[in-house]
Amino acid sequence: MYIVKIFISYRRADSAYVTDNVYSYMRGQFGEGNVFLDVNPDSVPFGVDFREHLKQQIAAHDVVLVIIGPQWAQIMQERASWPDDYLRIEIEIALAIGKLVIPVLVMGAIHPDFKVLPSGISELQWRHAAEIRRQPDFDVDCRRLAQGIRDYFERQPVAISNSLESSSVVIYSEEEQKYNISLLTAETAPGIRWIDSHGIPMVYVPAGKFLMGSPIGERRDIERPPHEQIISSGFYIDLTPVTNANYAHFVDAGGYMLERYWTESGWKWLQSSGVKMPKEYTNFDDPQQPRIGVSWFEAWAYSQWRGGRLPTEAEWEWAARGPEHKLYPWGDNFDPTRIIYEKNSLGRTAIVGDGIRQSGASWVGALDMSGNVWEWCSSVNLAYPYRVDDGREDTEDERGWRVLRGGSWYDSRGIARTTYSISNPPVARITGAGFRVVYPRPA
Repeated sequence: MYIVKIFISYRRADSAYVTDNVYSYMRGQFGEGNVFLDVNPDSVPFGVDFREHLKQQIAAHDVVLVIIGPQWAQIMQERASWPDDYLRIEIEIALAIGKLVIPVLVMGAIHPDFKVLPSGISELQWRHAAEIRRQPDFDVDCRRLAQGIRDYFERQPVAISNSLESSSVVIYSEEEQKYNISLLTAETAPGIRWIDSHGIPMVYVPAGKFLMGSPIGERRDIERPPHEQIISSGFYIDLTPVTNANYAHFVDAGGYMLERYWTESGWKWLQSSGVKMPKEYTNFDDPQQPRIGVSWFEAWAYSQWRGGRLPTEAEWEWAARGPEHKLYPWGDNFDPTRIIYEKNSLGRTAIVGDGIRQSGASWVGALDMSGNVWEWCSSVNLAYPYRVDDGREDTEDERGWRVLRGGSWYDSRGIARTTYSISNPPVARITGAGFRVVYPRPA
């Protein structure tokens, strides 16, 4: 059974009449309540950040149709510098959070030249476009588009949930129908994506067991002894490290002024240090670069604001290397094309998950788990074997140094191994350290 929710983005001055017809057709195909036509500025509640409102609306849908008419590119170019251009922001958000974004060419329009358009929507040029012509071809083209959307979701193996409150795509296998196994109890497949309430894509890491650490006689003492580690509950982990753009919403929401997000020792540090925002560094400020310059205390507070937490050291290693105990997220052989490290970083972090590094994904699809930035874990740095109940997961331990995993843009290839770790005081704010968030599996 499928319930697909569609968000239609368009320029009224460019394609209003045709878009109304597309909207009516898609409602007939997918249901009246499952097709959403743009966001009217007048519908945004007073005092609400309209960017957050747009993100929430788009996060609640599975597909974004970008209707492109003859004047679309010209208007987009004219409004490139407008900070409140709703349509540009809609497309940027949809691309950033990993939605299925489909350009739809109408009224004889051609795919625009993205060299003269805002960089934030440039990825749209690589999305295969649909074309909808006038009658007598209109119905045929709309039917082809609707069927293409259905075909896409038929290839998805399990449910994709768009929010904590609801699921917009529900897929039952024949086995589940036969035995009436509900999705609330069935295990989710590794790597299935879920969009959290802040519009941030995450991937699923199932429960399981693996060999944590390195064999005797190999690597460093801190990685030994190798020991079986059981991850008893599945969880979601951020697809990429938290970006500058992600973190800015926490700052804008008053995260540094709200004690409820901070550990007791973290709040004391915040008050005594006078810190009001993350530490900034030149050449590390692109919205899609990883957020660096944050202490463990800040990373923890952000994760609480998101409704999650930092991964334990065991969870991080499991998400990175999986049941095959891979030495790097992609396998046992180093490949410089899959990672940002000292030899190719050009002296700074790279935009998260960019370009060919997609091939460096871990077994669950998590990107940048080796290189680019170290990632804070919740764990205090104690000797192996790892035990979750031996005090290392005490969030109020203000003296214990916290574990970081994954290596960074300034480190060598060996440090990028999935078993390698370092530690820093929880107050450290450096150019090499970022983090990502984990969530328990949402019901």
